[in-house]
Amino acid sequence: MRVKLIAYTPMGERLVAAAAKKSLTRKPLEAYAQSLGEEEVEAWIRETLRRQHLSPWEHSVYTYSVEKVSRVLTHQLVRHRIASYTQLSQRYAKIKYSEKLASMLEARGVAELSIPGYRMRLERMRSVEPSYRLTVSRIDGAVEASMILTVKGSELEVGEKIIRGPVGEALAESFFRDAGLDGIPEENASRRFGESLYARFARLIDYRVPYRLARRPRLLAMFIRSAEQALHLYLDMLEEGIPAEDARYIVPQAIESGLVVTMNARELLHFFSLRMCTRAQWEIRTLAWLMWREAYKVHPRLFKWAGPRCLVHENTVREEPLSLRDLLGYDPAVIMDSGERPPPPRPKARLVSERCPEIVPGETIPQCIHAGFSEVMEVLRLG
Repeated sequence: MRVKLIAYTPMGERLVAAAAKKSLTRKPLEAYAQSLGEEEVEAWIRETLRRQHLSPWEHSVYTYSVEKVSRVLTHQLVRHRIASYTQLSQRYAKIKYSEKLASMLEARGVAELSIPGYRMRLERMRSVEPSYRLTVSRIDGAVEASMILTVKGSELEVGEKIIRGPVGEALAESFFRDAGLDGIPEENASRRFGESLYARFARLIDYRVPYRLARRPRLLAMFIRSAEQALHLYLDMLEEGIPAEDARYIVPQAIESGLVVTMNARELLHFFSLRMCTRAQWEIRTLAWLMWREAYKVHPRLFKWAGPRCLVHENTVREEPLSLRDLLGYDPAVIMDSGERPPPPRPKARLVSERCPEIVPGETIPQCIHAGFSEVMEVLRLG
């Protein structure tokens, strides 16, 4: 998943404060917007948040580029109506896999691809016959499977095979057996090898695989095998002249998409409150935390008070608002930048609320937020 804040209102914080003050003065906004002191800007922001007088927040606007997310996620995202979206079209942008991987191998002789929790390297070896060394390793570097694949005429020979445990066996069964080389002329065997076996790797480039399957190799293999069958049918339909707008009906929701999304600060506050919550689905929760980090970097006075709905609710019933850092005892934006595992939560303030809108008791809210954020960090580590 890739999230980048590509445009925003540069004076967003000052504009929010000035717009809030405008509701109480007859002076033109431009007469005092520049003269507001830094402490005054923060005071106005805090007061609008505490009173939920959020219309001034709508004047600060943010545009994100979001890539490598599933259509499961985008179907949830577009339900947030106070926003603008432009998404990759499956009608006009056809899915092409083998071409992508073939170009990688032609340029480098090596294909390095990944699924959550694993890395795979397929390297062309120096030999008379087309041979490739395949290595499957976990993110921690431990090798699960290693084998040499050699194309001999219309046969695919597997030699020096090392498979450790159920993970290696499941991956081997899913990707490397039944390569479909029977009856292919010898001069075309290498090309077909690239279109068949390589393409199985390439398809993963354009997939979002549920991260929980990284711990369930049997289900992971079944998931990928099922998705491959659907995509084979998609490609076959295109080859036989079926328009992409019809062929896409068979494409799984796991297929990756990309879009541009624009929201104002008020809608972002609402979006974060729903989607940074532990109850949100893991992929859109990861997106929400990434979008929060980007907004927090450019406008910390607006978004340090943002977070899951429990935090937003808490900040409407207390005199001094809390930040995520106050609730967790660490700055999650710093943790996200470093990639480190979040430390145990050590709240710096007690909550006033007895429970959150999701009925979580107030004393356990920091642990609840921490658990959801820790899962986000696991998703980011697995890729």
